[in-house]
Amino acid sequence: MQKIITTVNFVLVGRWNRKIFTPDWVRCNLFALSVDKEIEGVFDVKELDIGFKYKNISIMARTTLIEINIHITPLIEKDILTATEIVKKLLTILPHTPIKAMGFNVVFSFEKDKIWHIGILDKISKIIEGEPEISQIKFSTQTDYCVRNILADINKDSIVLNFNHHFDNVIKLLSVKNDKLFLEYFMNSQLTLKE
Repeated sequence: MQKIITTVNFVLVGRWNRKIFTPDWVRCNLFALSVDKEIEGVFDVKELDIGFKYKNISIMARTTLIEINIHITPLIEKDILTATEIVKKLLTILPHTPIKAMGFNVVFSFEKDKIWHIGILDKISKIIEGEPEISQIKFSTQTDYCVRNILADINKDSIVLNFNHHFDNVIKLLSVKNDKLFLEYFMNSQLTLKE
């Protein structure tokens, strides 16, 4: 089964003051770089927003959320640890920002026929009258720190699996002593899909 990782990101939902996120502030406070190091500007065409990128991590600051994207490379595990540090910096440097929730997402895409031989779906479809169309399946479970959701979006030719780790109590994350928590979530999502 060939899986393609399409997205790995953190999304911090809150009321952010975008004016704070200047190139110099992001460079020094989030990427921890000296003033002589260059960061790139990035443009989100869909949202018409400007963000910043250094190496494999980009940060988009909007008034309602901060999105930290980890670009898919062989160094992704190291980059997840770096992005985790950026999240911690945001929470400690801007402690008065009202944050509603945070998500850590790992999204995979598959060709539909490669994994479509799931017996339970066949059984369910037989007890529903007519010809049902399955478009989404969701599994959720509560962990010590978050609600773990796995959503399967089923399209005509592909299935997209989103491993979403939803944190309502974001401040509680600062007390977590495991600096590799999100890396473990990433690795577990990979193991779940191992043949």
